[in-house]
Amino acid sequence: MIQKITQDYRPIVYAPSSLEASLDRLENVCLRIGCDLRPTLRLENLRSGISSSENSVVVIPTELSFAAILPTIHTLQLHSNPIEVILLTYGWKAFDAVRAIRLGMTDVLDLPIDEALLQQSIEEALLRDAKRKVARSFGIPMILTERLTFQESRILAAISQGKTTKQIGSELDLSVRTVHYRFKSIVTKLGVTSRAEAVELLCRYTATAAAEETLYSNVR
Repeated sequence: MIQKITQDYRPIVYAPSSLEASLDRLENVCLRIGCDLRPTLRLENLRSGISSSENSVVVIPTELSFAAILPTIHTLQLHSNPIEVILLTYGWKAFDAVRAIRLGMTDVLDLPIDEALLQQSIEEALLRDAKRKVARSFGIPMILTERLTFQESRILAAISQGKTTKQIGSELDLSVRTVHYRFKSIVTKLGVTSRAEAVELLCRYTATAAAEETLYSNVR
C-alpha cells in the first residue's frame, strides 16, 4: 500500500480513454493499491491538469514507435516538476525502452497488461513521486532523492560540509571502510571522479532547483 506522504488524499493514476478494454485491468490495479483512476481525453492537455502537490502517475498506452512518441515524451517532461509516466507499448525493442527511460519515462511495459507488473511499477512510481515532492518542499536537491540511497545522501551532505572520512564515519556510526565503499557508489552514480566534483555537482543542482522554484513561483 502506498504511504500517502504528500497530502491526506488518495494517489491518482491518469490514463487516456484510448486504453479502452485495458481500463478494466488498470482499474483492478488501482483498487488493490488504493488510488483513484482518472481517464483523460487529450494527452497534450494532461500536463496542465496535474497539480504540483498531488501524488500521481500517468499511464500511457501507445501503438506508436519510439520516434513517433518522442515529442510527447519531451512535452510531458519539459517542466521543473517532473511527473511519473509509464508507457504501455506493443513490442518495442529493449533498446528503445531504455532510451525512453533515459529521457525521463518511469517504466516501459508490454501490452497486453500484466497486472502484477503494472501494479509494482505504479506503486514504485507513486512512492518516488511522493518522496520527490516532500523533498522539494523542504528544499532538498532532487539529485539526493533521485539517484542516491538515504545513507549515500547523508554522506554526500557531510562531504559538502568539508568533513573528513573519519568524521563522517563517527557522526553516522559507520566504519571508515564503509564510508569509502559508499563514496565509490556515489561517484559512480553521479558520474564524477572526486569529492570536489561531487560537491560541485550537488551545489549546481541546489542552485538550479532554487532558481527554477523562484521562476515558477513568479509565473504562478
